[in-house]
Amino acid sequence: MKSRVAAEGQHLSLTSVGEEDRVVLIEWLNAAVGTKSYQRVSELIHNIRSADTAVDAAIRDSVFVHVGRREDCIPPEKSRRRREIDKLLRPISQTFTGYVFHPRLTCGVFGRRRWWFDLVGEPVPGDYKLTRANGRRVDEADAVFGVFRLASYGYLGRVRRCLTCQRWLYAHPSHKKFCKSACQLKYFASTPRQKEKRAAYMRDYRVREKENSERARRLAGDRGTNNRAVPVR
Repeated sequence: MKSRVAAEGQHLSLTSVGEEDRVVLIEWLNAAVGTKSYQRVSELIHNIRSADTAVDAAIRDSVFVHVGRREDCIPPEKSRRRREIDKLLRPISQTFTGYVFHPRLTCGVFGRRRWWFDLVGEPVPGDYKLTRANGRRVDEADAVFGVFRLASYGYLGRVRRCLTCQRWLYAHPSHKKFCKSACQLKYFASTPRQKEKRAAYMRDYRVREKENSERARRLAGDRGTNNRAVPVR
């Protein structure tokens, strides 16, 4: 396959650690939904997250710490959990074999930085290509490279799906769970607690409306009685 031209590199205009990756990756994921490219990249994200969770739990439980003499056997439970982690890491390592990246150093004439280093990925079978608003093309390899970089910076956990519409988003701040305010309002309006609060509010509202209507009828009746003509004797 022919190498891609320099202008198509995803990280050419990287302005700070992780910034370009979080923008481009999210755009690509949302555009590629339903394609084979999307399936491969989303599976990679899932595998890295699963490994992260397992490693965090193993560190917390001192699975990688062995107290005793060198010749003493590692406890069976620790050995089992180590094997499980190795099993989770294996498909991540295998992912690298499916992509070919070429190093590139680009000279810039504007801005503070003169030289830009990045890796340009070759197209893969079934590749999904996204053309961004600025005309730059983003391939599957670019998305995978973005996943690798965000994972290495510790930011991949911020790449997640909106709890309401399932669109991908980058959580900034880190507790963000919705892609927009409308999705947040819709989500909380559908929770059992919110539904009960809404039902209680409507019950109180109907009671108040009924009381106001009755009060208005009584006032109308009192005014009618006071306005009746008094006969002259």
